[in-house]
Amino acid sequence: MKRLSGFALAAAIAFCAATPASSQMFLDRFSDECKKGALYGAVGGGVLGAILGGKGDRLEGAAIGAAAGTVGGCLISKKMTQDDRTKLLALEKKAAKAGVPKTKSWTNSSKNKIAATAFPGPVMDGCRDVKVDLSVDGGKAENFAGDRFCKTSEGWTVAG
Repeated sequence: MKRLSGFALAAAIAFCAATPASSQMFLDRFSDECKKGALYGAVGGGVLGAILGGKGDRLEGAAIGAAAGTVGGCLISKKMTQDDRTKLLALEKKAAKAGVPKTKSWTNSSKNKIAATAFPGPVMDGCRDVKVDLSVDGGKAENFAGDRFCKTSEGWTVAG
C-alpha cells in the first residue's frame, strides 16, 4: 500500500509539472520535448525514489526522486533536441550554399534514426528559404519550413 502511495504521489507531481493549467506562465518557457522529458523523468524518478526510500521514507523518496527526475528529464530532452537541431541546421546551410537538395541520416542519442532532406528555394534579394523533409525511424516524411539563409561576406548565414 505504501508503494502505491509513493507511486500515486510521484504521478501527481509529474502530472502537475506537465499540466499547463497548474502553472501556465512557468511552463510556457519550456519546449514540448522538455515537458515530455520532465514527465517521464518525474514518473521514473518518483517510482525509483519510492522503491529506494526505505520502509518509512517512501513518500519522501518518491517526492525527491520525482523532483530530480523532472529536472534531469528536461535537461536530457533539451540536449537531444539541440544536437539534432545542430545537425539539421548544418544540412540546411549546405543546401543553401550549393543551391541543390542535400540529404543526411543519423542516429540520435535516443537511438532514433533521423533522415532529413533540405530543399533550397530560389535566391531572392540575396536570400533563400530552405524547406526540410524529416523522417524518424523510417516513418512518413514530414515537411517543415526550415530557415532563411542570406549571402554575406562570411558566406551563407541564417537570417536573423
